[in-house]
Amino acid sequence: MPLSDRAFRALARAEPGVVVALLRAVAPEVLPPRAAADVDDVMPTQLDALPPPLDIDWAARVAARDIVHVECQGYRDPEFSARLLWYHLHLALRHRPRRVRTVALWLLEPPPAQQPHVLAHDDITVRVTSVVLPRVPVTTLLADPATACFAAVGAAAGLDDATLCARVVAALQAGAATYYQRHMAVIAAAMAGRYETMVAAMEHAQMEPVIIEDLVKFGEDRGEARGEARGEARGQLAVLTRLFGRRLGRVLTAAEVATLQQRLGTEGVERLSDVVLELDAAALAAWLSAP
Repeated sequence: MPLSDRAFRALARAEPGVVVALLRAVAPEVLPPRAAADVDDVMPTQLDALPPPLDIDWAARVAARDIVHVECQGYRDPEFSARLLWYHLHLALRHRPRRVRTVALWLLEPPPAQQPHVLAHDDITVRVTSVVLPRVPVTTLLADPATACFAAVGAAAGLDDATLCARVVAALQAGAATYYQRHMAVIAAAMAGRYETMVAAMEHAQMEPVIIEDLVKFGEDRGEARGEARGEARGQLAVLTRLFGRRLGRVLTAAEVATLQQRLGTEGVERLSDVVLELDAAALAAWLSAP
């Protein structure tokens, strides 16, 4: 599972109130007024009554008779619409007579064919709500500290990246953001090409960074999601260059980046991840300069 979806799932399951706040901001029609989410009634989300098992992102009982189901999508997948339909049907069967409301939450611009409000298969028709976060104004997502972790992927509304990321970090600090929220904020920034700026904003505000291994793996996922081997390699190299530079406390030279690229090809991303985690700055510099 790509890290964009994994980050959302971890956040949603640990802090369902964040998802409720996001839906109130971007899709209020799916929530009854003043309703709170009761995840105990429908969790865990592995629906294995009918084979094969289906592992959905998040679902909760809302008010007396509604089930709200959210699927987050951070990569292009031609099977997403079909999965969304079957997830909805499984929930409807499992929790009848409650009404199921399904939301497709996009972290990137989806293909036009994958953002319908109605899904159909033969005689089965399902209504869904599609929310494309890159079209949602950043100001809407920053209005509530609970939704600030999604703001970096929103529409900038005239803000430059540095200002946008600084406002996101300020909102995260004001809301005493958890690890899951900080993690989601970095992933959201990376989805919008704002990763470097977001990390710099967090460092400037002395905010604890997310786990390094996750950032390296995210570079892999971004390449895979594009379906391009070169895109994957570029994603890995960009993240590793940043991590090596942070470890050394300086920007890598062109020769060091070239060495890193060559060793990425020969030794692989897992070995280079171990190197940057295990060596101190002096040993890391020596490793980069060795032939």
